Amino acid sequence: MKKTRLLKVFFLTAMLAGMLSCSLITEAFTSDAAYFPMRTEDGVGLMDCEGEWVVEPLEKGIMPQMMVDGVAPYMNFFSENENQVGIMDKDGVFLLEDAFYRAFPYSDGLAAVHIENMVRFVDQTGAYAFEDAFPFVTNAFPRFENGLANVPYEVRDNGTGLVIAESMVFIDKEGNKILGPYLSAFPFSNGYAAVTTRVNDEYISGFIDDQGAFVLQFSERDNLRPAGEYADGLFPVRDIEMQMKENVCAIGFMNQDKEWVIEPQYCRVGRFSDGLAAVAGENDMGLFEFGFIDTEGKTVIKPQFTMDYPPEFRGGCTAVAWDNYNGFGLIDTSGKMIYEFER
Repeated sequence: MKKTRLLKVFFLTAMLAGMLSCSLITEAFTSDAAYFPMRTEDGVGLMDCEGEWVVEPLEKGIMPQMMVDGVAPYMNFFSENENQVGIMDKDGVFLLEDAFYRAFPYSDGLAAVHIENMVRFVDQTGAYAFEDAFPFVTNAFPRFENGLANVPYEVRDNGTGLVIAESMVFIDKEGNKILGPYLSAFPFSNGYAAVTTRVNDEYISGFIDDQGAFVLQFSERDNLRPAGEYADGLFPVRDIEMQMKENVCAIGFMNQDKEWVIEPQYCRVGRFSDGLAAVAGENDMGLFEFGFIDTEGKTVIKPQFTMDYPPEFRGGCTAVAWDNYNGFGLIDTSGKMIYEFER
């Protein structure tokens, strides 16, 4: 893999907190201190929402991810080891070096790490939280929120050498299976998680609470499917019938009464955080161009950030990219650029 691609992948994982896409029911995720990786000519450091360096730019080749609660995974591109990822603290001290092949930002006190084709969870010292390990799959990314994490249960090779999850379960912080299995399961967000299951030969999807009860449920006949993560009373939902009949993007936001609050019109959406959600249509190049809307659907920041995944605000700011990841920046909730760098 070329270095430019690696930089892009690592920037994406720094911004994800899902599938791909993270809050506790208390909204802790969006209020916890988070520091974002920002580039300079000399290297990458970690910056707060005031535009101040929390960790000064590190030597070239050291790429930290988003830092939560004072710890962050980082990648050393110049390491000769297959496992190039370690853990660092806000003083820039490497707590663990060359330990993992891949890692995702901390959430709910734990981070998912990829090692030897398996996924495990580590605490803030880099120690394994429990002994259980789970197959690394390409269609689901485990993450703890609300004390639960979505992990693969049954897997298969898709015929091209990639392993995919055929079913998922939710585990607690001791590795115990709590909910499931489901055909698919996304991480919890503000107390609810999007799942798909099968009941009496019918596919059922929607959002469940941490007891496994549906709070918003769709049958096959509804032609509606979850399309992201819940926040601020709004559930992202895809209108399958509209998308198929009109050949348009058709993701909007519903309330718990199954009423459209924001009509389906988007190709990709993020979760609401700090009162805003990233949304994207499709530009002429077929890329996602993200802007931000408020909970009433009003555009607050016009579409301008061309990225693979929706950015999400943390404590009043978020990292963004443009020009095929040649431009990087940090913006506030008004869209004002706090910091920017173009290479």
